[in-house]
Amino acid sequence: MTKKKSTRPHQPDGAVIYVVAETTGRTLMGLRSPFVSRPGTWAPFGGHREPEESLEETVIRELYEETMYSGPVKLSQVGPQSFLGLVPDEFPPVLNWEHTSAKWIRQ
Repeated sequence: MTKKKSTRPHQPDGAVIYVVAETTGRTLMGLRSPFVSRPGTWAPFGGHREPEESLEETVIRELYEETMYSGPVKLSQVGPQSFLGLVPDEFPPVLNWEHTSAKWIRQ
């Protein structure tokens, strides 16, 4: 059986956001929980793209879902599915089940 070729343009499955506080230059990283892929690793926030959602909408939604941050974010795309998100200042993330810890780090 041959696979039917889609006429829809390819859409990436998801995107990530590297959140950087403008006042300190530090980056927010999350420690992935045992309930997600690559558990126990430090990673930027992000996730699956919903149908009809832009990559920019994906990273803003995922940032909110995973940290409860709803303040201003200046987005710049830095890779095919990666974004730099500048926020005015560090904030205390309120994590969901996808992360067990988070910290602001210098890179």
